[in-house]
Amino acid sequence: GITFIGPSPEALRILGDKITAREAMSRAGLPIAKGSPGSISDPEEASQIADEIGFPVIIKAAAGGGGIGMQVVNSADEFESALKLCQGRARSAFGDDRVFLEKFIEGAQHIEFQVLGDGTDAIHFGERFCSIQRRHQKILEEGPWLSEEVRADIGSRVVEGAKAVGYKGLATFEFLRDAQDEFYFLEVNPRVQVEHTVTEMVTGIDLVTTQLALAQGASLTELGLAQPVTPRGQAIQVRINAETLDASGQPHPSTGMLSAFEPPNGPGVRVDTCGYVGYRPNPRFDSLLAKLIVHAPHGTYAQALAQTYRALCEFRIEGLATNRRLLQDLLCDDAVRANAVHTQFLDGKLADLANTNGDAHP
Repeated sequence: GITFIGPSPEALRILGDKITAREAMSRAGLPIAKGSPGSISDPEEASQIADEIGFPVIIKAAAGGGGIGMQVVNSADEFESALKLCQGRARSAFGDDRVFLEKFIEGAQHIEFQVLGDGTDAIHFGERFCSIQRRHQKILEEGPWLSEEVRADIGSRVVEGAKAVGYKGLATFEFLRDAQDEFYFLEVNPRVQVEHTVTEMVTGIDLVTTQLALAQGASLTELGLAQPVTPRGQAIQVRINAETLDASGQPHPSTGMLSAFEPPNGPGVRVDTCGYVGYRPNPRFDSLLAKLIVHAPHGTYAQALAQTYRALCEFRIEGLATNRRLLQDLLCDDAVRANAVHTQFLDGKLADLANTNGDAHP
């Protein structure tokens, strides 16, 4: 008598395995990067497949997520150690040591589409741009980002992908985009994601409430949802984490107690948080303390950046170290302002940003 909110077990079995997900989405018409036809376990065979694909390649865990069990391989002599490392991490994290090969797309941008299905029909709400990440974990997301033509093209494909597996509930279809503007399907996240707030702000649609209505038996038609869903303005989300950065820019959890916690407010400012005065982060869980989302309903990307920066400055947090200064530095970075970043961008900046002085920003 219990109705689970979200996709069916059958859809989860397909999408929860990255190998079967690639196959299913390829049949549905989504662009797929070159890769191994299935799981691989022999270093020599993997090396031969990589030669055919072309170096560099990336080894991925079939049951993986969160960047766990992923390793970039640049040459054949690296395969044996990289393969064992990925298999060990996959076995430890997921109880499944199957891995596969995929072409590694250098300098790629990470773009994802928000999708909602009712088990028969599906609709997309546009894209989010989330290339500012470290260790495959995003810390800044924004949207919209694509032209109307590209949004309509990729959006129609993800809708077909959702229909192909009878998807019900919220899903995020993730892609990499290379320097030639070609898209490559990564995976489907069959759940509500941290950055769903960006889409809610630019569409004005409460995605969580909508998913609950679908679970109660409503259809997309009955909810009045149809294409196109036109984004309004620009939204940016930054993740405020309870952490410190060492000299190399690597994060470490921050412990202690919040002695002051006053989120910013005002038009277009939203804060989703677990924080309060007296709160102590549990070191066994994620360091995410708050999500700050800023929406410029009639503004440009530059205006949204400025509003986000101001909101960060107004956010009073005491008693715990956070990554707020890092986020402020990023919002002032020339490449970020030009929206000319890729998934390896932050890795190359962390050490410099970690060692900046405490002077006020312009």
